[in-house]
Amino acid sequence: MIKSLLQYLREETFPRRSEILKGSELWLGIVVGVLCGHWGYLVIPQTTKVGDVCVALLTYAAIALGFCLAGLTLVLTLPHQDFITRLAKSRPPKAKHDSYSNLLFVFTWTSLVHWILIIVGVTVLVLAGSNQPILPLGSLRHEVMTGLMSALAAYCLFQFLITLFTLSQVGRLHIASLQEKNK
Repeated sequence: MIKSLLQYLREETFPRRSEILKGSELWLGIVVGVLCGHWGYLVIPQTTKVGDVCVALLTYAAIALGFCLAGLTLVLTLPHQDFITRLAKSRPPKAKHDSYSNLLFVFTWTSLVHWILIIVGVTVLVLAGSNQPILPLGSLRHEVMTGLMSALAAYCLFQFLITLFTLSQVGRLHIASLQEKNK
């Protein structure tokens, strides 16, 4: 597993690091994390428990992970060889990778960050306990942990939205390809 992860990071993620770091989804996630960590107590009720938030995030992450894996399976098994070949041969301007590789990366990266959210959510749930308040006042450690968890969750939500948009674009291209073929 470690060898496969390192290979994925080296071959797929590292070459796209500038795209990941420059993406608005990362920076919006960080902004959400800072806001929730520092001022979350203003909008989140004091009665909110760690267990409530973690269960909601775990449920979301599991559904999103399943969606991404199903989407990845569909993309890998597209029945129209001409369409796949067209994606593999096309390269957006200034892009380092072809459109098909980018499509696969969107699904795998989104799956990976949701998997990380699941791991972090379970870890927080076990370490903090489900009955602890999510935002105890006056604790810098809790502010930082809440900020990090909020940033990760927001990043996952934004990344999932990008995945939905990407799937829509692929569908639109596929329809155009079918219409072109039937002319």
